[in-house]
Amino acid sequence: MLTYLTVFTVIALLGLSIPDRRSLATLLTICLFMLWFMGARYIVGCDFKAYFLRYHDILPGLYLTEIFGEQEPGFALMSAILKTLGAHYMWVNICASALMVAGYFIFARAHRSPIMIIALLFPVNIVQLGMSGIRQGVAVSALMVASVFFMKGRGWMTALMIVLGAQFHSSLIMFLPLAFMAGRKVSIGRIVFGVLLLTPVAMYMLSDRLDVYADRYIEQNFGAITSSGAVIRYAIIMIPQVFFLFYHRRIQEQFPEVYSLLKVFVIISFSLMPLAVFSSIALHRINFYVMPFSILSFVYLSWCIFPKRQVLLGRAIPAMIYGTYQLTWFMTSSHAEACYIPYRSFSFLMLTGA
Repeated sequence: MLTYLTVFTVIALLGLSIPDRRSLATLLTICLFMLWFMGARYIVGCDFKAYFLRYHDILPGLYLTEIFGEQEPGFALMSAILKTLGAHYMWVNICASALMVAGYFIFARAHRSPIMIIALLFPVNIVQLGMSGIRQGVAVSALMVASVFFMKGRGWMTALMIVLGAQFHSSLIMFLPLAFMAGRKVSIGRIVFGVLLLTPVAMYMLSDRLDVYADRYIEQNFGAITSSGAVIRYAIIMIPQVFFLFYHRRIQEQFPEVYSLLKVFVIISFSLMPLAVFSSIALHRINFYVMPFSILSFVYLSWCIFPKRQVLLGRAIPAMIYGTYQLTWFMTSSHAEACYIPYRSFSFLMLTGA
């Protein structure tokens, strides 16, 4: 536990102390550290053994017909290439982590307080997702990159990044309507129109998975599955989204370039409320996609709400909330105890000769 809390605290303190204009070198260093921390982990993360066994069963050779017949061919292709090259399983995590970290870097660099953004991503999107569910981790990172193109009004690039990310986790395709709204004024009407326009495309691309999702999240044919942690994470997501309703004009005046992006994800966040009752496990999955943008709301609100003399305090509040969450999670979660403690790395094994 101490390892993760220390990493979070150090990055958060750097985020509070280093001005944005001098943050590039530190941000690059943090991203390189994250590449090692996430990629070289050994039996860390609840899905580590499952991915390891999956990679072990892959036959060498690029059987493209079979690969592109998979539901998520991007991950299958990456794994097949590595297996054909004779690479150790560790390189699956390193390559997936490289894709994720690249997305974090592009996303953070596009906004205020980039180092603090990485710090706030660490407890959930990096540790709980990026160090366990690597396929969805890559998909979330692709959505973060897509959002940068969204802010620039580049709809086709927004769509392309979402489609590419969906090759690692098909659920990402549900965000394809964002491409329609890129460069346009965001309103409920436009969101509804975009959903109606592009939902048939998304449904077609998800056709192989619809039965699985229906069985898992609606009918629950695999047994009743709940995620109490999902509700807690959703509550954290909603903290800045509620404040956005009261201070959205300040954000629009001071940060017009990011306002539309924040607004659309505030609307999405509120629309998820029924899932907390209907299917907490579905909420658990979607939380990972929405949380980076809730973090953005937190960051920009911290610059808007507080007077200049108290901006440092305002910027520290999100870190305190996410730090408290991480501490509580490690102290109370059986998953944290079973999957993340202690932290181990292939690098340590190499140094000790184990």
